[in-house]
Amino acid sequence: MSADQTGRAADEAGPDPALHRHKRKVRAFLAVGIVLGLGVTATLAAYTTSVFGEAEFQTGTFNTQGKFRDGEWADFDKGISGVGDFAFELNPLQMVPGDTVYAPAAVRVDPTRASYDAAVTLIGANSTTPTSPLFLALTYSVNSATPANCNADGWTTGTEYSGWPTDDPLTQGSTEAVTVPKDDADGLDFCFALSLPASFEVQNATSGTMEWEFASTSIP
Repeated sequence: MSADQTGRAADEAGPDPALHRHKRKVRAFLAVGIVLGLGVTATLAAYTTSVFGEAEFQTGTFNTQGKFRDGEWADFDKGISGVGDFAFELNPLQMVPGDTVYAPAAVRVDPTRASYDAAVTLIGANSTTPTSPLFLALTYSVNSATPANCNADGWTTGTEYSGWPTDDPLTQGSTEAVTVPKDDADGLDFCFALSLPASFEVQNATSGTMEWEFASTSIP
């Protein structure tokens, strides 16, 4: 039988069964692939979702103010509004050995910038004449007596602040902070009592200007 006759015989006999099975498998695999592809897409669509949120951030405001001689609250930040002036009820320029003079001060959190409470410490005094015998001899104490009681008669109505000066040299500051509440418009009172020891013997001694600092830190 010739090759042409063989081919015609094969065609007349119908498609090769093995080839037919192979095509069915290919179609089956393609169908499965399409189904799987659709299944993955459907799963992602069903389980992928997002939620968004936003927030604004801003620092709080904070400032402390003091009150001294004139009874008015002010920043007294030295650089802009100057320094507060202690109002001693006796003339501190005419002290004699054994004298004690008193002066009130107060510190509060600025009501217009009151996001936080304040932790207040006292920095020891600086002087324009730090080697003066009088400056070195003076001692001082601080308690909570109100301005009306910041004198020899009312001194004992105040209480000591823990870690604050008691008969210490002027250069000694506080070792602990006191808390000034942000919502207390009256702030905290500080009564200063400066004493010249009775044993002081230097004649015509001058001390120059003394300056204390109330240092404040915001409390989160």
